[in-house]
Amino acid sequence: MEECSVTQEQVKSQLREIIADLVEISDFADHDDFNRDLGIDSMMTIEIIAQIERKMNVVIPESALPEFVDLERTANRIYALVTEQSGTSAAVQA
Repeated sequence: MEECSVTQEQVKSQLREIIADLVEISDFADHDDFNRDLGIDSMMTIEIIAQIERKMNVVIPESALPEFVDLERTANRIYALVTEQSGTSAAVQA
């Protein structure tokens, strides 16, 4: 079984970079609403998802999309998917 070497903080950091590059805003809070506070629309969400899948080698199911409302919730969901898809539990040590 392959061990997941990424931490939850690394997922959040990489996700923050992806979002910051796309919306050209580098200073935003973990709980800022993607749509209301950052102006992320559905097309931008698709681009974010594509970059996450490519950079983190993870498949994001459509059922996860409603959870992508802010950085904190999105990072938590992506981390769970990464650990699940790598064959490890979500309790990987940071």
